[in-house]
Amino acid sequence: MSNLYDLIIIGAGPAGYAASIYASRFKLKNLVIGEIFGGLASEAHLIENYPGFIEITGRDLMEKFRQQAEHFGGKIFNENVVEIKKNTNEFKIKTR
Repeated sequence: MSNLYDLIIIGAGPAGYAASIYASRFKLKNLVIGEIFGGLASEAHLIENYPGFIEITGRDLMEKFRQQAEHFGGKIFNENVVEIKKNTNEFKIKTR
């Protein structure tokens, strides 16, 4: 995959998806790269303290985060980042 993005977010957990949603709202072309879908939050058996849900599994909640990030224009790439290089005005991200 070789594309230019305004922002690349490394980590596909709650913070990464939230960053993508906000970036999209500011019209930034963005990509979320994360090896683990939903980060560690997706492994939670049951979440009972997230506003708007009486109870929800971590996987289901992270799926909703992912859907919202994609809905607003974020691209999601499930892969592991192995190298980051800075050139003059850009970064190059290498995945497995």
